[in-house]
Amino acid sequence: MLDFSRLDADRMSICAEQFSLATCIREATDLMRVQAREKELFLDICHDVPLPQTVLGDRGRVRQILVNLLGNALKFTSKGGVTIRTSWKTVENRILLTVSVTDTGIGVDPANAEHIFGQFAQADAATTRRFGGTGLGLSISRLLARRMGGDLVLSPRPPPGAQFDLTLLLDHADDTAVTAPLQAITAIHPGLRLLVAEDNGTNRLLIQKYLLHQPIDLRFANDGVQAVNLVRETMPDVILMDMSMPEMDGLAATREIRMIGGVQPHIIALTANAFESDREACFEAGMDDFLAKPLRKAQLFQALSRASKP
Repeated sequence: MLDFSRLDADRMSICAEQFSLATCIREATDLMRVQAREKELFLDICHDVPLPQTVLGDRGRVRQILVNLLGNALKFTSKGGVTIRTSWKTVENRILLTVSVTDTGIGVDPANAEHIFGQFAQADAATTRRFGGTGLGLSISRLLARRMGGDLVLSPRPPPGAQFDLTLLLDHADDTAVTAPLQAITAIHPGLRLLVAEDNGTNRLLIQKYLLHQPIDLRFANDGVQAVNLVRETMPDVILMDMSMPEMDGLAATREIRMIGGVQPHIIALTANAFESDREACFEAGMDDFLAKPLRKAQLFQALSRASKP
């Protein structure tokens, strides 16, 4: 809802950072592999030509679009699977990337082809009852694609299944510079005890992937109550605290933790709400730092590096 309102009001900024396209696509796909395996579906990536080593664009928003497209494709597919196919060409010294996401699912009636990109829309009422969802994902993804100089369309194809074609305009980048942001970050202190309070399984998996090879003690809580209990038991050094959780939200959990005696953890807010009022609410509750979603690896490492400093 917040993403859509910001895009609709032209208030969402698009970042320009160097990143690997192939890695971004693989990360988005890896996030959805558990869902594919649970449904016994294949999930394949095919590159028609090798992708540029590095590009300049908004990695987080590209990943957000891909995760949305893959999530929809898997949701509406019961047999077969999903294929991601990429290609690119140079247009006026820029990279025009095309990513096609094709599934073998229920498909989309041609009469509803444009309707599904509308606000709060799905293919039909029966689909909404059967599969659920807010109907905002495709609308947000198309708006994001257009903000990045491209588009998102439903391409005609014979049944079964559906094919969504995403195009994006990206800039060329220095191939040797893609790792520079992370190399410049102070290393996370070995043995850091980190608690991630996050109810969304996909976000937990993403953070775990980012921190896979780091020498830290990583634990997870699924809600605010569990987070407070784990703090009483283990007293972590740092907490990544999601603002919106069941049972007890991040603000209430932070207030509870600040009432516990002993050495206090460094608490970093995780939220999709990036307005100044949200930051102020976090700091008033007793938080020390603030990270906006979608979470990027460089930002996470920078925050943990700050938290590791005496």
